[in-house]
Amino acid sequence: MLSSAFVAVNLLLSAYFLDAVPSPNPTSRALPVLTIYEEGRYAIDTYEKSTMDKSYVNGHYYSDKAPLTTWIVGAWNVASPLFLRM
Repeated sequence: MLSSAFVAVNLLLSAYFLDAVPSPNPTSRALPVLTIYEEGRYAIDTYEKSTMDKSYVNGHYYSDKAPLTTWIVGAWNVASPLFLRM
């Protein structure tokens, strides 16, 4: 009972802090996921004007954020169809 109340309170508090207005930080984290899904590449050239958190390397724009969140979401995008078929 205590653990389910703990989980419920944490979910409630976590939902309160969701970004309601687009800002450069979450946008810069989401753009690599979007471009990998749509274009099959990590560069965010197509959407580079959507964020100011970016790096320019060898003629391409990339997110300047650590890639762990991109990898986690990417792994979920690959694995979720396998789980949904079960």
